[in-house]
Order: sequence, then C-alpha cells, then structure tokens
Amino acid sequence: MNLEEEVFNDFLVEMKERLETLEKGLGELEVAFSDSCINGIFRDVHTIKGGAGFFNLTNITDLAHAFEDQLMEIREGSTS
Repeated sequence: MNLEEEVFNDFLVEMKERLETLEKGLGELEVAFSDSCINGIFRDVHTIKGGAGFFNLTNITDLAHAFEDQLMEIREGSTS
C-alpha cells in the first residue's frame, strides 16, 4: 500500500468514528436539546467536511456544508 492509500484509509477510519459520534449526538438531541449537543454535532460535521475537502470528495463536502448551515441556524435560534 502506498502512502496516499494509507492516508485515505486513515481518513476512512476517522470518518467512521466521526459518523458514529454524530449518530450518538443526534440520538441525544432527540431526547433533550442542548447547546453542547449541537456544538458536538457541529464539530463532527465540520471535521467530516474538512477531511472530505482534502480528498476532493465534493458530494460529501457539499452535504456537510449544508448540514453546518442548518446547525448554525439552530445555534442562532437557540441562543435567543
């Protein structure tokens, strides 16, 4: 395996972990809304977007960006 494949495989492992954390955070959000939960979800989505951008995975990057936009709207609404 070359270095590029190794880095991409590391990315996939990290993204799997982020998606699991994201799923857990969304489940917690269903039970009780909290700013800390929204912030955790945002961090996971932001990390996924950054990694996908690095590998030029535009569909994932676009989806993550749209998800971030929705989370920002929730953040702004939750602080009022």
